Amino acid sequence: MLYEKYQRSMKRISTIIKGIKRFRYGIIAGITAVIILVGVGMFIFSGQISDSGYCPSTVAYGDELSYTASASFSSVTYEYAKKDSSNWSTEKPVATGQYKVRAIAYSIIGEKRCGKAYDFEIVPRQITITTASKSWTYDGKVHSETAPESVDNLTDGQVLVASKFATVKTVSEGDVENIVEYRIFNADQVDVTDYYEINHIYGTISVDAREIIVETASGKWDYDGMEHYNTNNRVFALVSGHEVVVTTYTKITQKGKVNNEQTILVKDASGVDCSENYDIKYKYGTLTIK
Repeated sequence: MLYEKYQRSMKRISTIIKGIKRFRYGIIAGITAVIILVGVGMFIFSGQISDSGYCPSTVAYGDELSYTASASFSSVTYEYAKKDSSNWSTEKPVATGQYKVRAIAYSIIGEKRCGKAYDFEIVPRQITITTASKSWTYDGKVHSETAPESVDNLTDGQVLVASKFATVKTVSEGDVENIVEYRIFNADQVDVTDYYEINHIYGTISVDAREIIVETASGKWDYDGMEHYNTNNRVFALVSGHEVVVTTYTKITQKGKVNNEQTILVKDASGVDCSENYDIKYKYGTLTIK
């Protein structure tokens, strides 16, 4: 049984071999024709470019152009040029302006093939900068806050540098709009501010009154019919370099006891009255005549 199966298998193999020998020239010719056809097809079609036919008309500065293409039997690269120029380059444009793009591929013999050119424009990138709001306790110094509260849609790797900014020094200025002008620099420290359209939202900056405590001195006298007073005092939390000037004070002539009430003003190091920047609290001593 097994021998018969073996014989049948051998007969089939023998028949196939005889068929190959009989038609060998035709088989070789067919294989050759296929190889030639494939080669001719690759020669004709290699490097032929096809694309989606779509290229966006605008792209925001800092974004990638979403145009792609493919080619038969070849990889694809892209070339760019200014809209009215014939100087093509593989370097991607980054500055705002009008450009064109085309796909490039090469045939199997190195022949350069160019796709259709598409126009596009790099437009300024829209961002929103919100400046910070902040207040300080009066200290006689000029204050500013240039660090933004938030920046929306800034290109990665780029930074803001304040070139002009609002300042505040005194309480009387109230809430000052925190207007800050920024320049924008890329990673190579190139100023790219002109490639942005900036929307500003401004916070406010202000100075709060500084609380100080004036502790007036006390005094005791025996009755002598004379007028007595004591203008001495101690002041706590006064800004360094400022001085207190007593403008009114309490006097006592008759026997008894009264609060040593005083009023003061504060002058800065230049002798200018800066009292409005202080919230003045008093702790009175006493004047006594026995």
